[in-house]
Amino acid sequence: MSLFPCSSCRERQPGKYSNVTIAWWPEGSQQRKAYRLKLCQTCYMSVLWPLHTGSWDGFSLTCPSCGIGTSENMLPTFLTAFLPGYGKVALEMPMCPKDADSLRAFATAGGELLPDRVGGQDPDSGPQQGKEAAPQWASLGITPREVR
Repeated sequence: MSLFPCSSCRERQPGKYSNVTIAWWPEGSQQRKAYRLKLCQTCYMSVLWPLHTGSWDGFSLTCPSCGIGTSENMLPTFLTAFLPGYGKVALEMPMCPKDADSLRAFATAGGELLPDRVGGQDPDSGPQQGKEAAPQWASLGITPREVR
């Protein structure tokens, strides 16, 4: 059982949580907004996993949630997750305004506002993940990757 509740469902769940950062630059602003969430497997899989597996191919300017073209009206949103037993997952998503607003509302409702990064900080550094949760994530189709 986790010591802390999930940032989304507010329940204390068994196992390690994923550490998720959702970030964006508000229109007309040079200051990044970023929120950190600790999500149980159920909440990660129900809210964020569809962004990995949706209609988006990772290259075209289409919203990963709904699949509409976003070349004319896009709100870039960035997701970095550290999944127990798996490692880092990073998505740069060209989201439509409706789905970007929904994801950003999810982040602000349960997340912790992070300070804007300052120069010299390594953006790729993050918490190290243990291997004990690997079987739980593997049962959901997420397998560890080799880090070189």
